Amino acid sequence: MDIRKIASRVLEPVRHCFSQLPVVGPLVYCKWEDHKSAIKEMITILLFATAAFWLTSLILMGAESARSLGYIHVLLTTVNRGELFIFTVGFIGPILLQTSEDKPNERTFPGRHWHLLALMLLALIASAYHSQIKSAQLSGTLVQNDLDYLFQVSAGLALFVIVLRYLAMVYRKSNFSPRIEIKDKEIDFLKEYAKHRGESGVIDETKGTGE
Repeated sequence: MDIRKIASRVLEPVRHCFSQLPVVGPLVYCKWEDHKSAIKEMITILLFATAAFWLTSLILMGAESARSLGYIHVLLTTVNRGELFIFTVGFIGPILLQTSEDKPNERTFPGRHWHLLALMLLALIASAYHSQIKSAQLSGTLVQNDLDYLFQVSAGLALFVIVLRYLAMVYRKSNFSPRIEIKDKEIDFLKEYAKHRGESGVIDETKGTGE
C-alpha cells in the first residue's frame, strides 16, 4: 500500500474545501518552489519599500538625543503619524498590475475578483484614516490616544497589504506554465523551419528548370 497515495486521497476533500476560500484558497495549488522564489523577491521589495523608515532611523541615531531613546523608539516615531497608511496605498498599485493582467504563458489569476475587492477596500480605509489624521492635525485636535489607535490600525493594514502582495507573487509564479512557453517556441521553430524549407524548395526547382 502506498501511504502517500492514501494520504493524498484523504486530504483531497480538505484541499478542495480550502481552495474555495477567498484570497488564500489557491495556496493549496502552489509549490514550495513558488514560495521560495516569492520570498526572495519579497525581501528585496520590502528592504527598499521600507528604507524611508529604517534608514531614516539609522541616520537619526547619529544624534545624541536619538541614541538616548534607542533605535526602536526612533523607528516608531517615523511610522506613528500615518506614514503606514501611505505605505499601504503605495503597495496597492503593483498588486493591481499583477492581478488584473494575464500574460500569454499564464493561466487566469485565481480569485481575481476577491483580490481586487480587498485592494479597493484597503485603499478606501487607508485613505479615510489618513485624512482623519491630517484633519485632526489641521484643527489641532490630534491627541496621543488617537495616534496610538491609528498606529495600530495602520500597522494592521500594512501587514495585510504585504500579505496580499506576497500572495499575488506566489499565484503568478504558480500560474506560469513553462510547458506552454516551450510548446510555443517549438511551434515557432517548426514554422520557421517549414518556411525555410519552402523557400529552399522554390530555389531548387528554379535551378532544376534552368538546367
